Amino acid sequence: MSDLSPKVIRIRSTPKTIQLVPYWPDNAETWFLLAEADFCEHGITDQRSQLLAVIHALPREFSKYVTSQMLSPE
Repeated sequence: MSDLSPKVIRIRSTPKTIQLVPYWPDNAETWFLLAEADFCEHGITDQRSQLLAVIHALPREFSKYVTSQMLSPE
């Protein structure tokens, strides 16, 4: 008798990436709203991908506020 149980195939895909507009220090709230809109428009729902896109878009002087705990998986 053959095994008719379904096989599970795991597919790993590359997460979507996005390049946000440069950070607006004079209007941070609007910049974050625009980033959220870009994530929504591009279907990026993974919070880690969103965080990395924001970190990448922030000016270098903000890097001192990014901690390893923020980047560790939950």
